[in-house]
Amino acid sequence: MRNATRGEHARLDALIRGAGFLTNRSRYLAYLSATLNAREAIERALGTANAVGVYAAWPQRRIASYLRQDLRDLGHAAPLPSEPSDFTVSGRAGILGALYVLEGASLGARLLQKAVLDLGMDAAFGARHMAMQTADSSAWLRFTSLLDEADFDAPDEAECAQTASRTFERFEQAYQEALIRRQPVTQSS
Repeated sequence: MRNATRGEHARLDALIRGAGFLTNRSRYLAYLSATLNAREAIERALGTANAVGVYAAWPQRRIASYLRQDLRDLGHAAPLPSEPSDFTVSGRAGILGALYVLEGASLGARLLQKAVLDLGMDAAFGARHMAMQTADSSAWLRFTSLLDEADFDAPDEAECAQTASRTFERFEQAYQEALIRRQPVTQSS
């Protein structure tokens, strides 16, 4: 999976770093909103696909509600739940592909926590979602064991990798849209 999604992962990491989402409160709000936008669509798709039937820990790994609370902590009205999106997940392979990205994001959250702490956010204020992502230090190992034990044939492996790629791309799209909304409007002469 790592090799199959290396490019998407690298683009997303570069986008988050380059956007400076964790350098000030305004940019952090944009990050939270974009993360909620993507995460909510993905979590909804995983619920529809019955992810809990594949990954029993799934209900405890959902973080959209924590992202909403983080936005409220910072005085930003969390948007109403988004309309259903065209993001879908199907089958065991697809579920594991999407979860690969979400569980991997929990590892990334460990790296982002320091910057968020420097902004004055923590598990009780503004960074609940990161606290939830990082609370279970063995979650990634349990998930990758499940993924390693999956008896996938070639089409299943392709579906898993394709869904992981689409999941990365959904986050990338949300962060790109957040950057566009942040751009100042210029007047042409």
